[in-house]
Amino acid sequence: MAETLLPSSQSYATAAEKIRNGGLVAFPTETVYGLGANALNAESVLKIFSYKGRPLTDPVIVHILCADDALELIELDEEGVLLFKHLASQFWPGPLTMVAKAKPIIPSLVTAETGFVGVRSPSHPVARDFLAAARVPVAAPSANRFGHVSPTCAEHVVADLGQHPIIVLDGGKCQVGIESTVAKLDTVAKQVVILRRGGISQTAIATFLESVDALKHYSVVAIKKESHTNENDSSVAPGTLLTHYAPNVDTYLVKVQDSVTPLSMAHCIDLSKAVLIDFRGQLQWLSSSVLAYRDMSVTGDMEAAANVLFDLLRWSENVAGVGCVLLYDLSMSSHEHTEAVHDRMFRAASGRRALVARDSLQLYFEDSVSTDQSSASTH
Repeated sequence: MAETLLPSSQSYATAAEKIRNGGLVAFPTETVYGLGANALNAESVLKIFSYKGRPLTDPVIVHILCADDALELIELDEEGVLLFKHLASQFWPGPLTMVAKAKPIIPSLVTAETGFVGVRSPSHPVARDFLAAARVPVAAPSANRFGHVSPTCAEHVVADLGQHPIIVLDGGKCQVGIESTVAKLDTVAKQVVILRRGGISQTAIATFLESVDALKHYSVVAIKKESHTNENDSSVAPGTLLTHYAPNVDTYLVKVQDSVTPLSMAHCIDLSKAVLIDFRGQLQWLSSSVLAYRDMSVTGDMEAAANVLFDLLRWSENVAGVGCVLLYDLSMSSHEHTEAVHDRMFRAASGRRALVARDSLQLYFEDSVSTDQSSASTH
């Protein structure tokens, strides 16, 4: 059974001893809670996959305290080190994971046999105190059942993994609420490639690189079609399967259109059993017809939406009588973090959409499932 500890010097010492002895420790970061193992111990890392039910094709991010610690784990040429150090100086500690070729010291299990590893330095004080006490790099994906909604508090961790012999460091609620941005450093193509959107926006990275004379020639590009459905396909970045961050009930993105022509009444959604998660009141007219209704941000604050999204997804699946969860499709909202938030909602819905005519009380399932997020705003 899991043991929950409040932050203290004794708790850090206990957690550090457990991880050095091959055990697992769940700990808070500024994004979500992670389930950590000694990154240099393949047998310990394998427990992460076992406890979570995670496929071995999904790589694990390695957490360290500082850039110098990270450089002990990755291979970069001279220009790559320069790029890495500049990005680390600007965005670390914080929600940016940088991907580079792994040194042989990193077990292939951590890299999903790709030869590349993501490293990041979290800013949460509990994470930093724990890493300092552990004195080993810590491999840690989110501390939840694989594919389920990511945990933003210790209670979420215990709900998903409480049956396992882990320590949970309870550092309260996470501040950011969605995972880190994952970016691969490509010195050949002169690019920083966003593999997973997250807490640091593409715009923020591009603006910073433009401000550094030695790095102005680098571009920042984002992978647009990163959703895949086969768990047997290895990926350089975690969190890229089509179904991820998902509640335990059927979930759909709701697209508002001027008119909707249903294929048949069999495609109609029973609103009386639907839980609706809205944004900026865009589906307010449905609130009295659904089983339960919440708004991520009535003012349209995208950072506030990011902070509460996973909490609301966990809430939605636990509403008594829920038959499905409906998420407002916010992909057309203009904000630097829109794509990161929409990414989590898209995967929570497994690419499935529902259509509604403006001011109508009839919602209909779409017949097809999309694996391409870029079509979400134009479909």
